[in-house]
Amino acid sequence: MKQFYIVDDPAKRKFPSFVGFRPPNNMEEYLKLKAKQAELHAKYEGQGESDGRISSRMQIALSKVKKLEDYARDLSKEMSNLPPNADLQKEMREDLLELIMRDKFYPTKAEQFKVWPLIALKAEANRIERVRMIQV
Repeated sequence: MKQFYIVDDPAKRKFPSFVGFRPPNNMEEYLKLKAKQAELHAKYEGQGESDGRISSRMQIALSKVKKLEDYARDLSKEMSNLPPNADLQKEMREDLLELIMRDKFYPTKAEQFKVWPLIALKAEANRIERVRMIQV
């Protein structure tokens, strides 16, 4: 399931458990296919058994799909909390420093901001913009 977050090209994602099914494009489709697969599996395994046994097998299989859905939700939250990659952070830092140095209304040098964390640079750039808007 992590493939949805780390492999951008849907054609490059591999789903060995979906032989005979079309590959899903997103997590919602993945879970729907898993539910359909669970239903078909319960019917196939329960051939010749009573409807009650088939229903019981289906409930067990669908509870596994529900666990997958919960895991997918947790994984989505975890992936959204990951920090951006280092190159992107460096690029953002450079852009923010350039913005601060261009729009600053006080005497300062870029070296003073070298140790500032990225979030502080964002806050300073926003503060400078707010002050500029007030002065206009």
